[in-house]
Amino acid sequence: MSGNQRTLQDWLLLLALVAMWGSSFMFNRIAVSSLPPLTIVAGRVGVAALVLLVFVYASGRRLPALGRNWWPYVVIALIGNAIPFYLITWGQQVVESALAGILMAFMPLSTLVLAHFLIAGEGMTRNRALGFAAGFCGIVLLMGPDALAGLGGDTLRIVSQLSVLGGALCYALQSVLTRLIIRGDVIVSAASTLLVASLVVVPAALWLDRPWLLEPRAVSAAAVVWLGVIPTAVAT
Repeated sequence: MSGNQRTLQDWLLLLALVAMWGSSFMFNRIAVSSLPPLTIVAGRVGVAALVLLVFVYASGRRLPALGRNWWPYVVIALIGNAIPFYLITWGQQVVESALAGILMAFMPLSTLVLAHFLIAGEGMTRNRALGFAAGFCGIVLLMGPDALAGLGGDTLRIVSQLSVLGGALCYALQSVLTRLIIRGDVIVSAASTLLVASLVVVPAALWLDRPWLLEPRAVSAAAVVWLGVIPTAVAT
């Protein structure tokens, strides 16, 4: 299939992905109401890794042998999971879901710029730039133009907005690096990446947050499970 041909299945998968990723802002907001950001991220990547590992082994696949071929997974785990998940979740302690969605819409623009310089055949074109502009305007309309009124504010609010924007930039870099350095079965790669992210974030959360002492609301705990299963494991 040429790069310009898209099937109905392609579009349906894309719409499903948009819905799954889009829901993460709302569920992040619910989770941070009674849980610290690092614990949320640890739960999210831990649940996602478990789901994908079960799927990998149930389908007869296996993880790659330990060695140098795991380094791409380490890079993507940090840039595509651990760091952006934390930045966005931390920022959403202050930033509303609608404004977070608008800030995250800068990811496609960042991806276009990075891909222009790093990936052969992915140069910036007029149609791609117009597509980004139309999509960004559409997101603003969907989220409500009033959400833009929340930009700026005091120092904490500005830093929180920059944190969400930093997560978007991480996602953009991850999407380009994945094209460049990840090879092989996509499900195995996803499971390996989330396993590495779990090995980084879960011990940090256990050490810093001591989650066994927390008293989260049931809805926050459920939100973390949703984040792990749907926007992370299934979406990945």
